[in-house]
Amino acid sequence: MAKMKIVYHPLMSESYDRTPAGAPGRLETSVEILSKHPDYEFVEARPATEEEINRAHAPGHIERVKRDYDSTRENLLYQVATLAATLSVIYDHADEFNSEILKFIG
Repeated sequence: MAKMKIVYHPLMSESYDRTPAGAPGRLETSVEILSKHPDYEFVEARPATEEEINRAHAPGHIERVKRDYDSTRENLLYQVATLAATLSVIYDHADEFNSEILKFIG
């Protein structure tokens, strides 16, 4: 049986803002448990390109995320958002980018 791929990047575990979504420790237990399970495989996420992000978001929204003043570190929210956006690109364009997705996730 093929393993389920979990697209993840260590930066996703960082506390990137002061909301519950960006809270410290929110992913640690899940990552620990799933990484030990033989049916799951972690693959490293890559940042979405500006072109990919522009397909789903207005330029004003992208700029607000880039300028976010609640980030715990400068530009961290944007970096994490580009990693999460890659997951949307994979899901939303599965038929269109099937061969690219297979290369990306192995």
